[in-house]
Amino acid sequence: MGNAQVGQSRPVDEVDVVTEDGRRELQDELLKHVDDKIFLDSSRRDLLSIMAFDIVRLVSGQLEGLNRYNLLILGRKSISKTTLLEVAESACTTVLGDRVAVVSIEASRDADQLKHGLFLFVARAIGCPVGFLGLVNGRPSGDWAPDGALSKRIKLLSAFMKQSKKKVVIFVDELQEVYTDDYTSEESKLVLKVRELQNLVGLAEGLFYVVATGNSSYLHTLAFCEMKIEDAHAKGMIHYSGARDLNSTKLRPMWIGPIGALTQSETVT
Repeated sequence: MGNAQVGQSRPVDEVDVVTEDGRRELQDELLKHVDDKIFLDSSRRDLLSIMAFDIVRLVSGQLEGLNRYNLLILGRKSISKTTLLEVAESACTTVLGDRVAVVSIEASRDADQLKHGLFLFVARAIGCPVGFLGLVNGRPSGDWAPDGALSKRIKLLSAFMKQSKKKVVIFVDELQEVYTDDYTSEESKLVLKVRELQNLVGLAEGLFYVVATGNSSYLHTLAFCEMKIEDAHAKGMIHYSGARDLNSTKLRPMWIGPIGALTQSETVT
């Protein structure tokens, strides 16, 4: 990720997110950072505007008591979903600084670290002390063990975040890969089979904001339609076991297409 700094009228940590003007200023800075990196057509600009609005609401504590704001960006292969995620991540890191902890997850790349669970992966990424995580020979134990009660892991992570006053933005790329043979069956179930992901995006404490991407050729069908299990397996999604795997994750789907002709509002006259 790039570390280029965004030109600002005042230090970002002096922006008062309690005020509407302050929140709007941070939203504008996030969008400006992205604008400086990549071309945005109207659909991508709308998507990034929604993302910036919600991330600033996260920072200002306005997501507490809410859910169904987390995003699932769907699109065909090779239309720059990953690039969009990378520049959004860079914008959060550069513009928001210590206001948020940014966690980047790519399913196949991070399969080994994710095998002990999504909550432990996030806890490590945001700096939870080793002693707090109960690691024994690098493996989680006690309440952090993958076969332990999920409610206890949620409680532990939430308590650390509240104590350290952390808010977390999580970017998950290529979510459909969790169904593939990059994962074992048990790892796939642990990370995706609605347990940890569903609970993470379903929390209403206003501590997390999740943006995931997926190949719409696979993930749309897997997530929102009844796909025959044998058809999914034939396409390489060997761990798929039914549409409810993603139906209840509370991820809000949005679609992007190839950057094509300019819309009427974008046409230069």
